[in-house]
Order: sequence, then structure tokens, then C-alpha cells
Amino acid sequence: MFNLIKISSKIFFIILFIFLLFDFLFGVYILEKFYWQDKEDFRVENDIYHHTIKKNYNGDAYFGGQKYKFCSDGSGFKSSCKNSGKIIKKFDIAIIGDSFTEGLGLPYDDTFVGIIANNLKEKKIANLAVSGYSPSIYYIKIKHLLEMNYSFKEVIIYIDINDIFNEAVSYQIVNEKVKSIDKKKEKVDYLDNDVEKKFSLKKIIKKKFRFTYENLHLLKMYLYRLQGKKIFSYVTDLNMAAWTYKNNLQGYGDLGVDGAIEKAKENITNLMDILDEKKIQYSIGVYPYPQTLFHDNVNSLQVKMWKQLCQKRCKNFYNNFPYFFKESSKIGPIETYYKYYIYRDVHFNSNGHKVIAENFLQNYENKK
Repeated sequence: MFNLIKISSKIFFIILFIFLLFDFLFGVYILEKFYWQDKEDFRVENDIYHHTIKKNYNGDAYFGGQKYKFCSDGSGFKSSCKNSGKIIKKFDIAIIGDSFTEGLGLPYDDTFVGIIANNLKEKKIANLAVSGYSPSIYYIKIKHLLEMNYSFKEVIIYIDINDIFNEAVSYQIVNEKVKSIDKKKEKVDYLDNDVEKKFSLKKIIKKKFRFTYENLHLLKMYLYRLQGKKIFSYVTDLNMAAWTYKNNLQGYGDLGVDGAIEKAKENITNLMDILDEKKIQYSIGVYPYPQTLFHDNVNSLQVKMWKQLCQKRCKNFYNNFPYFFKESSKIGPIETYYKYYIYRDVHFNSNGHKVIAENFLQNYENKK
């Protein structure tokens, strides 16, 4: 019996060694080729507003391992594929934001901008949003587009919770152009989780044995989902989204949270001033991160801050916090996450985009 156990143990460790060696040599290739891809080669730099989308792009994109169709028009705005090759400069509504508004991981028609456009067929709607944007870019991009003879009757600004972090550590406006801040000179923290920052066996496996790590991670996620008791820290404990409920946060560069908030407000105010000057109506929209549902409340600082700035100036304030907090009170934040957000991510899935679209359409009609 002892010999059998000894032989079995040897076989096990030999197989494990061969598997890990194979993973070390070929694991990344297998993941990227057959298993997991993140490919978005339609993103390009821009001399004025930092980065944008290739014009007239029509092809496949990958986000979070999932393939989806991505199309842009002749101006480099994410759009329906039927608009590829078209340059439209006159719009009824322009919607700007970051990756949430772009609709990361989803084809145009499944994003809230696409749903709005399909419901307001008499309106020409532009999605000016691109992943990674924040108020510095919202301001400069729209200012530049207006100078380039684009026209908008109305502009909707969906401000992401993460925008404050990006204003702190990512972008600065120099001579009316958006430039990157040198992160090497800043103290930047993405995770609000000390465990993730320390040296650990987990970090070694993640770096050196990617295929093994991904499969163990998927198994762990499945068990979490089965138990319904826990969500991963990269969903619920992001430093970049903790400023609305946590004091004395570090990792926001030289500006800190308060300085970044003032910078964001200043850029949105500058954008409002330009739109007022051009007699263009505008509104602001907000929505919660998954971790907001776990740690914050429906009257989040994100809501109060932008609602106050919007008062007496905006046409409307599209507040999506009440719906998601109501759902969370019914089914809990964990099930709300699985229902409305992309699995393993913080962005909305197609259900979440439908909620944002419905909120817009109901309030837009009410304001007519």
C-alpha cells in the first residue's frame, strides 16, 4: 500500500512538473490564441485630445476574452456598422463619457447610446465617448470638434466615478491640448487592497504560469458564484472608485482626491461655458460602480457633487443610482452585480446598458 502511494505521488508530481513547464513555455500563447484575448487595435493617439478611435473601422474586437463587433464612422465615433464611411457633422445629440459610455465589450446596438439612437430614430446621435476619457478630454474634445465645424443641439456628459482618479494621475491640459501625466513621478495606487500589493505565491503564478492561474481563477469564481457570498477585490475594492465613500485615500498623485475633484469640476464648468456660449443645451448623467453598491449609498458624493454643479444650468440630470440601489435592496449587491455588470469586470453588460438607456429615454421625453 505504501509503495502504491509512493508511486502515485511520483506520477502526480511528474505530471504536475510537465504541465507547469508546458504552461511556463506556452501558456500565454494558448491563452491568447484559443482562450482569452484582449485586442482593440482600433484605438489611436490624437494630437489634440490624447486618443480616439480609428475612422471607418469595421471589424472584430476582444474584451475580457469575448469577441464583439466594433464599427466607427468617418469621424472616428463608435457607431452602427451601416455608418462606416460616412462623415456626419451635424448632430441633434452628442453623448460623451469614457469606457462605460463607449460600451466596452459590446456592439453598438447593445450599448445604451445605440439603444437610445434606435429609439430616437428621428435624431442624429453621436457617441463621442472613448475608453479612458475624463473631464479634461471631454472639454478639449468637444471644444475642438466645435472648432472643426461639428454642431450639436444637445450634449450629454456621462461622468464616471473613475474620472476623478484619471484627472489626478492621467491627464493634464497644456496649451489647449491633453497630455499624459508622467505616472512615474506620481504615487499611483489602483487597488484599495493591501493583500494584492504584497509579494505572494499568487502573484508568481499569475506572472509565470498564466494558463494555470486563469483556470484556477475561473474555478474560484465559480465557487464564489455558487456560494453567493463574495466578489473579487478587483470588482469591489478599486482605489480609483473609492473616493466617494472613503477618506484620506492615497495614490491620487500630487493633487490628491480633493484637488482632482476641483480639477474635474473646473473642466466640466469650462465645457458648460463653451456650450452656453454656443447656445447648446447640455445634461449630466451618473451611474454606480459595482463597489458603490457594496460600500456607498444612493446619495453618493458622486450624485450630490454633479447634481449641484448641474443645478440651474443643465437641461437634465440623469441619475441612475436609485434604480441600481433599489435592485440591490431587493436581491443584494452580489446578485445585482451578476445581473447588470460584465462577469469579471466593472463595466455594464447588456442588461446594465438597457437600464441606462431606459432612464435616459424616460427623462428625455419628460423634459420635452
